[in-house]
Amino acid sequence: MNYAPYIHNYHNCTQIIVAAMLKRLGAPTELVWNQAGFGYKDEGDYVIVDPYYTPVRRQLADDHGIDWIEACSPEAGELAIQLDEWLALGRTAGVISDMYELPYHAYYRQAHDSHAVEVIGMAPGGYVVCDHYYQYVGPISRRDLLAAMESYQSRYGGYKDLHLFYLAWQAEQNCTGASFDHRRAIQRNVDAMQGRPPEADLDETMRHGLPAIPVFGEKLMQLLETESEWLDLTHKMIKEVSFTRYHFHVFLGLCGLPELAGKALEASQHWQVMGNMVARGLLRKEAKSLRDRIEGRFARLLEAEADHTQTLAGWLLAHPDWSMPER
Repeated sequence: MNYAPYIHNYHNCTQIIVAAMLKRLGAPTELVWNQAGFGYKDEGDYVIVDPYYTPVRRQLADDHGIDWIEACSPEAGELAIQLDEWLALGRTAGVISDMYELPYHAYYRQAHDSHAVEVIGMAPGGYVVCDHYYQYVGPISRRDLLAAMESYQSRYGGYKDLHLFYLAWQAEQNCTGASFDHRRAIQRNVDAMQGRPPEADLDETMRHGLPAIPVFGEKLMQLLETESEWLDLTHKMIKEVSFTRYHFHVFLGLCGLPELAGKALEASQHWQVMGNMVARGLLRKEAKSLRDRIEGRFARLLEAEADHTQTLAGWLLAHPDWSMPER
């Protein structure tokens, strides 16, 4: 089994583990990453921006026959026992941690941040990890991994408890993507961006689709003006929106729709550039001075998103019976 780091510039640290696991299962990853919605919620001091209208784990189960098995606990020791059991069965596991306590990391004992790694085996006194995001494969002591897990729980457990996960085919499943409904995936994105996300159990306090983007823009300008400490989290969310548009562009290209794919890529690039501006403002402590430039970029971004959604909606109307051509 090849446990070389899976390198991809358009995945966060958890999703790159999911992508690597999917690759090893033989699942069609280009079909999994197709959501490109927009959800927004104002929490006062900070915001929540989420481009996923369907939880990825539900999408994997419903569309691809893959289960996401997860164990959660506030106690690192309890999860370590579960981890050992999974490894003994030949599984690997995604483990959430705080990079502050990862000895191989460049920011070891310098900066806190939630970070997921894949534990791929046992080693004397500990484990072997594959950190796809930072391209590290090697040993970590049990003490250090537990410290990283405990640090995560103490700092971020209020958001989500410490957890492990792995992926597995459902019983008698071996999805090849042949029965996947490509047009439905496009329709769901259009519905989401037109303010009609397809999931009935979404947070009702969130705003969705194109109308929510300018509302987020106004809040972002406020955060920039006050140079809020929450800008780092906001930057990560902006990056995630950019990633989803990039993946949707790949998906549309796979469908043989280059014009639509190009518009998705354009939207991705606008989000990426805006995110880079926010990151620059954070690093140089000049977020307030970049406000006008970011506001200008945001206007172009909104135009690109509206154009993309309108073009997709028009294509769907013109092609009610379209299905993926055989390859």
